[in-house]
Amino acid sequence: MKILSSKPLKSDILVFDEINYEYLKKVLPSGYSITIIKQRPQEFFISREILKGLVHIFIKRFSIKEGIKKSLKRSYYESLILSFEPKAVVTIIDNNQIFNYLSKTIKSIPFIAIQNGLRHPFEGSSGTFHVQHYFSFGENEKKYFPKQNMEVENYYPAGSFINSIFSIKNTEDEKFDILIVSCWRGNIGYGKDVKDSMNSMKIFDDLMSKYISKRNLKVAVILRNEREGEHWYIPEIKMNEEQYFKNIYPKNIEIIDVDFKKKNIYDLINKSDLIISSFGTTTLLEAYGIGKKILYTIFCDDEIYHEIFDPSIKCINPESKYFDNKLDEIISIDKDQYHREHKKNMEFYMNQPKPDTLKYIKSKINEIISKHSKN
Repeated sequence: MKILSSKPLKSDILVFDEINYEYLKKVLPSGYSITIIKQRPQEFFISREILKGLVHIFIKRFSIKEGIKKSLKRSYYESLILSFEPKAVVTIIDNNQIFNYLSKTIKSIPFIAIQNGLRHPFEGSSGTFHVQHYFSFGENEKKYFPKQNMEVENYYPAGSFINSIFSIKNTEDEKFDILIVSCWRGNIGYGKDVKDSMNSMKIFDDLMSKYISKRNLKVAVILRNEREGEHWYIPEIKMNEEQYFKNIYPKNIEIIDVDFKKKNIYDLINKSDLIISSFGTTTLLEAYGIGKKILYTIFCDDEIYHEIFDPSIKCINPESKYFDNKLDEIISIDKDQYHREHKKNMEFYMNQPKPDTLKYIKSKINEIISKHSKN
């Protein structure tokens, strides 16, 4: 946390959270001044105007249920943003709870968010998620968000923002028959959803190891966490991510380190025929959006973990023969036939706006700001 004894210069656009700003700035309309409200670590600006607003808002909105600390933080950010009087507040961290609260509370300023990942029912966004203007992956969010008590005032299905930056394309130059996307949860505690997902992962990997040992397939695993990073090791299972996979799979599969900076996972998607995972990762839908074969294999008793996925792209039956037949069927199907059969579903989950995602988002943000400025 950093406390700064001054107020930053007023700007037209406030970017809430600096994560991926180097990409976000590609869709911010030109001609507007920009200030980043940093969250990692959080920066707090102190001025007479901000403090005065904070006290007024805190007295007005304080709730015993929310507690003093949470109410103070919310009041601070509301006061800060109102003191700026920006034309818009924009973020790519769409599930940031402070941003969600401000979006619902401040109606005089447009709050704009770009979807950064799948929003699952078990993640805790139910009842707190609110975005005025939301660039969703596709139409699927319109369907399942209301069921989860997640509020969006205006949807703009735009596909995957990060995909569009790295220009994922469905290519014929494939190196792997199967790309396994690791769902290693990391050192985040061992609550119910983590335990359930890791159990699902173990069932899947045991099945997959047996499956590929009986077939002549080129298979790779892309790790989820960078080597020796914060989430490389899970203390509850006393193992790191690489050790886990080496203990299960034959030596002829390729285990590939993830590179967050280079986003090498997208190049691997291009080079793979079937992309598969043991839990609800965003990566598979990004691959699906460009026409790749995908399969979510989620072996959890509670349907909350897989209810947002269509039956055509998931396997929830851990019986070995069923699993093998399902994979054989997907691998053997012609790519063009697969695309024809799944085209509507691909567009439903991951829209591809014209002329492209980046231009569409930039145009819409400019339109939202212009329309609000006239009111």
